[in-house]
Amino acid sequence: MSVRTRARLAIGDVLTMSGLRHEVTGVVVYVSVADPDETWEEWALRRSDGAEPWIEYEHADRQVTLHDQVEVEEWPEVETWVPGQRVTLTRAGRPSTFTVRARGAGRAVHVEGHLPVPIVPGQVVRYAELAGPRGRLDVEKFDEHSIRVYRARPLDHPEEQVVLGRRISRRTPPSPGTIVVAFLVAAVLGLLIWAMVAAAHADDDEDLDSIYVNSGCTSRGLSGCDHRSVYGGGGGGLGK
Repeated sequence: MSVRTRARLAIGDVLTMSGLRHEVTGVVVYVSVADPDETWEEWALRRSDGAEPWIEYEHADRQVTLHDQVEVEEWPEVETWVPGQRVTLTRAGRPSTFTVRARGAGRAVHVEGHLPVPIVPGQVVRYAELAGPRGRLDVEKFDEHSIRVYRARPLDHPEEQVVLGRRISRRTPPSPGTIVVAFLVAAVLGLLIWAMVAAAHADDDEDLDSIYVNSGCTSRGLSGCDHRSVYGGGGGGLGK
């Protein structure tokens, strides 16, 4: 299975964030192991100070999330965690407690460019999302020898422009329901306009009929009024 990338990014692109240069070096597209309809992509960056953050792009809701690596003292056992579980991670000698919000696995279906960790097509990467007092952490286990923890920062559309210097998410197309509602509204407005125009024409016709009748006209011809005596008989006779 192959899923194309959807974010408005390409290998070789350069983003400037917090005054630092970030070069896009590679990308991985994932399909959820549990749900084949769930797909996302992760873009690898190389920052000018040597750091290697990622940009994640969810295909379904077009959510953009910036990941910056943080160092922890534990070796997280992602496979054993369950949603709702409380876990402790220690950063710079300070332990913090987090709640497991989600856990799952993705299969790499497209790999391109240079990545900070070795990933090949078909490889399964396990992940977990943690919620804590100072924000969200994402844990990714690439293999038995490579686990990384990231500070996750979801970005809404205005923040994309501010933080990344450009918008990389695709614009959301209108839903089928929105299209149906818009069609119905347009149809109702069209009927109202048609009714108003028809009513205006009817008023004009009534006015013209009143003018012709009051002036002695019994019918309207192409050249105007066909004058006939309201008493009948010939045009020049006096009648009976």
